[in-house]
Amino acid sequence: MKTAPPNKLYVGDNLAVMRGMNSAGVDLIYLDPPFNSKRIYSSPIGVGQADPKTGEKKVVQAKFDDIWAWDEETILGLESYAKNHPVLFGYIQ
Repeated sequence: MKTAPPNKLYVGDNLAVMRGMNSAGVDLIYLDPPFNSKRIYSSPIGVGQADPKTGEKKVVQAKFDDIWAWDEETILGLESYAKNHPVLFGYIQ
């Protein structure tokens, strides 16, 4: 295994990149999945408590909706940036 050179940035599939690295040489792993993929992601994360009536245990799922839309909350947030952070708002525009 080789140690990553200092201040080196790798871009790509993290598993493929990390397979050739010594874990002692890694200070940070940053994951940035695609944004606004218009998909709903879910994954089982464990088993919940048994239903008191049936005794059946249900799988607990984590869910993430990657569907972005302008809604009232987004508009209010943007108005807040315009008022409180005009320079940042200029970049957003």
